[in-house]
Amino acid sequence: MNIVLCDDEIRTIHFLEKLIFDHYGERHTVTSFSNASALLDYDGQADLLVTDIKLGEMNGIAQAILFSEKHPKVKVIFISGYPSEFYEDIFNGIHPYAFLGKPIREERLYMHIDNIQRSLDCRQPFHFMYKGTPTSVSMADIKYIESHGRQKFLYTDHKTYIINQSFEQLQEQLSAVFVRCHSAFIVNMNYISNCTSTNLVMGNGSVIPIGRKYKTDFQSKFLQFMESDI
Repeated sequence: MNIVLCDDEIRTIHFLEKLIFDHYGERHTVTSFSNASALLDYDGQADLLVTDIKLGEMNGIAQAILFSEKHPKVKVIFISGYPSEFYEDIFNGIHPYAFLGKPIREERLYMHIDNIQRSLDCRQPFHFMYKGTPTSVSMADIKYIESHGRQKFLYTDHKTYIINQSFEQLQEQLSAVFVRCHSAFIVNMNYISNCTSTNLVMGNGSVIPIGRKYKTDFQSKFLQFMESDI
């Protein structure tokens, strides 16, 4: 993911850079700016903009609006040490992904970065062979995958595909939002509407069992998923 940072306080920039590098290593690319004009000159790819609401004498919200016009798919996280001063303006002309007060709580920053990365991963195409033809669907459209011996049934809203791959092969391609809950099922956690100790209820009403062997791992991953969506 390409993360862009903008803050007129250099120590804040260095702090954010260190947080991201220490936690993620080189998994994300970070580009930093200490003033709004340099930010607006940026022509690279931007998936996430983390910016102070006040950039010196400039309005960081206005600059974020201009930046998002140039980069329509960017998610914006605002940071500020004085959030109440800008509360009425923060949603004026932009729909920020999140807001972080200073001092920045690193676990909240990581949670938002992980959520955005998960969203980006789900947009990726999932490639497979269907009836001898190379086929792809967006991962976001896959509800769950069910195994019947060698055949796997991949369910989307509009179609069911029969493919011949092992669950191990499938999980190598799928994003982290997919979890195995049973020897015969991999589910997209975005589509779980209810969960008991023994079953999942999917958004379309399908009931999927939770296997004893997979229960602990599934519950741990699903709890993390739910906490990250709060």
